[in-house]
Amino acid sequence: MRRATLAIILLLLPLMTFASIRNAEIAARIVTATPERTVVTTEFDPSEVLTQLSSRELDQPSSDGRGVILAIAGRGAPVARILHVELADVVSSSSRLDESKIAANADELALLSEPAILHDLRIVSLNFRPLMRDENGAVRVVRRLDAEVVTGGFGGLNEQDDPVSFSSAFYPVYRTFVANLDELYPEISVRLPGRYLVVMTASRYTSIANSGQWRRWLDLKKGKGYTMQVSATLPNNASLAAVSQIIRQAYEDHSLPDLEYVVLFGDNNEIPSQDYLNPEDVEDRAVGDNTYFLLAGNDSLPDVLGGRISGSTQTEYVAYLNKVYRYEAEPYRASMDWFRSVCCVAGNFADGENPTYPVTPVWNVNWARERLLRDGCVTDADTFYYHSLADPPAPQYRPWIRNDINSGVCMVLYRGWAATQLWKCPEFKNEDVDQLTNGSRMPAVFAMVCGSGNFAFPGGPSLGEKFTTGSGSPSETKGAIIYIGASDLHTNTRHNNAMLSGIMEAILEGGVRSAGSLLLASKLEGWRQFPLERYPIAWYYVLHVFNLLGDPETQIYACLPGSMDVAYSQQTSVGTTLQYVNVFSDGQPLEGALVAIRKRGTDQVVAERTNAQGDVYLPVDFAAQDTADITVWKSGYFLNRGEILVQNQAFDPKITAVNWSAGADNLPNPGETANFTLTFRNEGSSATSYALSLASSDPRVTVITGTGTVSNLAPGESGTSSSMSVQLGTEMFDGERPRLAVIVNDDPHFGMRSFEMPVAAPDPSVVSLTVLDGGDGILSAGETAHISVTIKNNGHQNAENMTAIVATFDAAIEGWADNQTAWASVPVGETVLSDNTLNLTMAQGVTPGRQILFRFEFRQNNVVMARKHYLLPTGIVTPNTPTGPDAYGYWAYEDNDAGYAATPTYSWIELDPDFGGLGAETHEVRDDTHFGMRLPGTFIYYGQSYDSVWICSNGWLSFERAAIPEFRNWEIPSPIGPRAMVCPFWDDLIIDKAWPNDDSVHTVWTRWDAAESRFIVEWRAMNRGGLNSSGPNTAYCTFQAILEFHWNLDGDILFQYNQIANVDVDNNFGSVGIQDSYHERGLGLTYANQYIPSAAVLSANHAIRFTTTPPDNYSDVPDRPASDLPVRLALHEAYPNPFNPAAELRFDLPRAGRVALKIYDVLGQEVAVLVDGFQAAGSYRVSFDGRALPSGLYFARLASDQGVQVRKLMLVK
Repeated sequence: MRRATLAIILLLLPLMTFASIRNAEIAARIVTATPERTVVTTEFDPSEVLTQLSSRELDQPSSDGRGVILAIAGRGAPVARILHVELADVVSSSSRLDESKIAANADELALLSEPAILHDLRIVSLNFRPLMRDENGAVRVVRRLDAEVVTGGFGGLNEQDDPVSFSSAFYPVYRTFVANLDELYPEISVRLPGRYLVVMTASRYTSIANSGQWRRWLDLKKGKGYTMQVSATLPNNASLAAVSQIIRQAYEDHSLPDLEYVVLFGDNNEIPSQDYLNPEDVEDRAVGDNTYFLLAGNDSLPDVLGGRISGSTQTEYVAYLNKVYRYEAEPYRASMDWFRSVCCVAGNFADGENPTYPVTPVWNVNWARERLLRDGCVTDADTFYYHSLADPPAPQYRPWIRNDINSGVCMVLYRGWAATQLWKCPEFKNEDVDQLTNGSRMPAVFAMVCGSGNFAFPGGPSLGEKFTTGSGSPSETKGAIIYIGASDLHTNTRHNNAMLSGIMEAILEGGVRSAGSLLLASKLEGWRQFPLERYPIAWYYVLHVFNLLGDPETQIYACLPGSMDVAYSQQTSVGTTLQYVNVFSDGQPLEGALVAIRKRGTDQVVAERTNAQGDVYLPVDFAAQDTADITVWKSGYFLNRGEILVQNQAFDPKITAVNWSAGADNLPNPGETANFTLTFRNEGSSATSYALSLASSDPRVTVITGTGTVSNLAPGESGTSSSMSVQLGTEMFDGERPRLAVIVNDDPHFGMRSFEMPVAAPDPSVVSLTVLDGGDGILSAGETAHISVTIKNNGHQNAENMTAIVATFDAAIEGWADNQTAWASVPVGETVLSDNTLNLTMAQGVTPGRQILFRFEFRQNNVVMARKHYLLPTGIVTPNTPTGPDAYGYWAYEDNDAGYAATPTYSWIELDPDFGGLGAETHEVRDDTHFGMRLPGTFIYYGQSYDSVWICSNGWLSFERAAIPEFRNWEIPSPIGPRAMVCPFWDDLIIDKAWPNDDSVHTVWTRWDAAESRFIVEWRAMNRGGLNSSGPNTAYCTFQAILEFHWNLDGDILFQYNQIANVDVDNNFGSVGIQDSYHERGLGLTYANQYIPSAAVLSANHAIRFTTTPPDNYSDVPDRPASDLPVRLALHEAYPNPFNPAAELRFDLPRAGRVALKIYDVLGQEVAVLVDGFQAAGSYRVSFDGRALPSGLYFARLASDQGVQVRKLMLVK
């Protein structure tokens, strides 16, 4: 799932021009995005630009404006053009200006980088200058500009084939950072596991290569489907350049699968790591492996998922390999409690003279603990917190922490204060790891703190090394399975908090389990949260100094992994060429499980993921007396391993080739008759002839000539059958492989062999829609426009005379003058513009920013080749446009969004009696504290009913109990922060005017207005960012959050700003928005002084309303016309019935709602849950597998708010 974020585009490439947010506030939005043309609208805040000019911040060398990262076509030279520019005020001649930051004309406003490659994608950065000279030579601030990047022609730097699939490891990275990814590749597939590179010295390899632990570890990874590449040529005194060369050469070797994982075997003495100077301490340097993993372009984010196994002796390395094998292949399951237990350790501590103790380490870990408990990941989470000197002395915690780890935990979380070989508060040392007795219950340790991951420490192993390679033995396990920690002794609390939150979000929301992916998640969250200090601060503290000690591919077992039931033939013959495997979990088919079969003792591996029925057919080629290992795995599930024994049989025909004769391309195409012969080899022990009988398991494939013969084959001899033929149905698609079965008979023996038929067809995908409206190229309300369609043929057959019928069920499209388009020829792999255009009209009054989903049905020779869809953004979004909706349906309207019924009018309701307020309840709270109170009635928020509210001094409230009075604000929605949060102005607010502040008492006022059914909360404070030693704090913040009750419906929330000072330059300014209980859905208008394009800049006398009322009447509609929807609730007869072992159940749902389809035995006991949740209106098919149940009568019960239906099923075994 892609979390909603502000339009903050991270610039990754050093070759791009960077801009500090403190330089010129801009908001950039992708208007339309295609590989050949992308349009970007950018708005600067002139007042912010002028403010920064007065502070001379534009003199900084990195202040060239902001921009976006775009994916572009793989061939051609990109060019940036300015389509429109709007200038604001003239800059005072007294301002000191850097001439390089001033555009001499409009053409110089856009700064386009050279193309770069990011794994599968070719990208550019488009940046903008905030200043331009007008026709009179005066320097003026840019208020707004529209620019396009057009990529055309051939050649250009960093050529890259357009992707047809994405790396499974990096797909989440693309979705996070590439702004136009979803628009360009909405239906692209994700590849199977790629390559895993192991780098070590020759002497290290010699020391471990003959160990059973090394062989088992290597076989484990091969068995999971990875291509294992071992490089063991480095000398003991290897250079940084030598190590880099090995990794880069492996990455650039495209004859092998994609390089996804890299592990370095060796400490810093064996395999040196790059050390860099701490940007805040000229006497401090720290190592980090991230530099090795920067392989594509010149960006600072890793292009492979890397880790380091750092030890000092042969025994330590083989002991760790044994730990990984035992952890993944033979996890401790005598008791499952440890998979749902976590150890939470944190300390609010600082040393030095007169230290100021931080408060957030304990808050951060406690927040993570609450998330883990609430989401059901863990049920036991013991805490070891050090708050102050009033707590037990730090060393006293050591046996307590040891005992908790020894009892069994799946994770250990630490935040606080540390050195290389210990956590300082609470205390836990290397000696404590030596005393652990946790055996195979090995946790993943996430120590987001200083120093404890330093694998270059000369005084002995770091705590991270002790936990991983320094504990256990080649035969016994203990300690930790992986350790994520920092090498630098001076990391920052704010970065560490964000990185831990990134790991928790990845585990709980993304289902991420690989250790390397969790490290990447922590870095991305830390990098994302601090756009004001990316270089060099966040680059150093987030990307460089945090490393993974351990195997980066290891799948962490957390949150009680699921178990898999794997069904397959454990014995087979040489003649088998398709191996069937079925995977279930908790009685239901498991989709997406990776099934790999490897011939033992070889690198021959075949792998594929299971389909929605839990099925997979793998092509195999066995020899006599082979043994094959089968591995089934999926993140979040226990790994399943077994073996297949290959035996000799007296009768054993084997299909060795299928010889097609089908049309011009000799491949089966939709709608045609395909002739073929089969080549058999006699793997049996006697000479024989075969009589063949053909059958199809796919109803779209009709057997025409279904019999054949193969004559006189001696043992080991091959022969070709007589010709057979099948008719392919018209609705078959490129890449499908329907199975055909052949009954082979030599009287008295017979057997069945299967083979797959590769279907070749055009596979068109929509690359772009170009709006030809004679104007801005954007489809807008009330406009009639022609639209040309560019497609690419990703199939295996040339498209000739292809047509497409285009439809949309979005009511915003008022009518079509022409909804068909055509292409005379689209060769395989080519991109072609349509021969004619579509012609449509968009209705009046459609809100700008709406995305229209168009559906394309492609036909060739009147045969359906493919059905695809494309999202087209419409209208131009400005600060006068409503924001939203979020995934739930909330919109945000500001008082400047004219013409909408939900637009608020600013009307201050004073509560403070010192300013004339009456009837309010006064609440005194200290700095960074909060209080709870009952609401006068039930308020509905994100569909949930709440009767109380928690109000914090720092400008937010929440409808669920907030454990921590968060003062550090984050982007909304954020994994950090209270649940069900409302933020009129979330920032570190104080009441003090003079430096230093003394944590004076805040006053917050509340009032229930019964006449208007609204609950009002008022804050009157000052921003800590305005506190300074040179004068009084004048950063006044007076604002309100008003809950507008609608009783049985979702309530509205109104923010009002009497005065506001968004000045917290050092801590990401303030955050404004709302988010739900699960931190997933929400609307954020501003964070880090960046505003989404539809949001106005915060100012006095301003109002914002959050409501589920949409801005227009063009509501979402179902994916098909209402006439095609079922008219009544129905549960159809099961088929087959009686059944063994599976039956299909179909049901119809006339309207959306919650549905439960469950199976019961004759005693009324529930035996299976097939469906339980919200379903859209439509018809559905589900499979019920009864292989684990005894024969007998069962009942299928369909229940919804529309009625109940019951059907009988008879299982006969």
